[in-house]
Amino acid sequence: QEDFEKIPGSPIAYWVSDRVKNIFEVYDKIGDISEAIQGMITGNNEILLKLWFEINNENIGINFKNVNQINLKNNYWIPYNKGGENRKWYGNHEYLVDWKNEGNDLTRNRSKNKHLWLKEGINWGYISSAFFSAKYFDYGYFFDVSSSSAFPNKNDINYILSFLNTKLSSLFLKIIAPTINFQVEDIQSLPIIFPKIDSIKQQIDTITQQNIDISKEEWDSRETSWDFSTNSLLRVKSKK
Repeated sequence: QEDFEKIPGSPIAYWVSDRVKNIFEVYDKIGDISEAIQGMITGNNEILLKLWFEINNENIGINFKNVNQINLKNNYWIPYNKGGENRKWYGNHEYLVDWKNEGNDLTRNRSKNKHLWLKEGINWGYISSAFFSAKYFDYGYFFDVSSSSAFPNKNDINYILSFLNTKLSSLFLKIIAPTINFQVEDIQSLPIIFPKIDSIKQQIDTITQQNIDISKEEWDSRETSWDFSTNSLLRVKSKK
């Protein structure tokens, strides 16, 4: 029974090895080095959320870093992360939220987390019937309750993202979150070990950035991406 208490939530995970129990007991948790929060609840998605191509480009606000920069007269439709298909590294940027009334129309905008709005970070789907996956997002996004987010130090974003997309993190999550739901508390409870040698972390950060770039290129090859420019088939043909 004391062994079970080493794991957050004290699950009766009798199959877990002593090594894994020790990792949970000894090492830092993601929650120790990064804030993670649930997103907003609009209360009326049909009115307050739109796909980006439903809105005039002149009314869309991209890359704002804090709410005070938002032009409430003209650029008040703001990018909004909202779950979507199971993807790793980058993507699912399809929706905008109406911020014309500074979020006052939203049922629960969790204003106590205002200092984290529009910051760059990592998000994941609240529900997944397949596997856990996490993605990077840049500055300028609000996010839904179905797309909870973590906001590590900028220098740690890639490393933490790489860890979240490993089989190891999936193993840990099966222990502390055996359902198809991934709560903020579950992600915060994951243990993480940073390399003692800086060059190893730098290599992992570089590979992670390559994965993000590849995933972004694939996402932007779709006409449903607001950064779509050329069909990928035409791009390949032009290279020949």
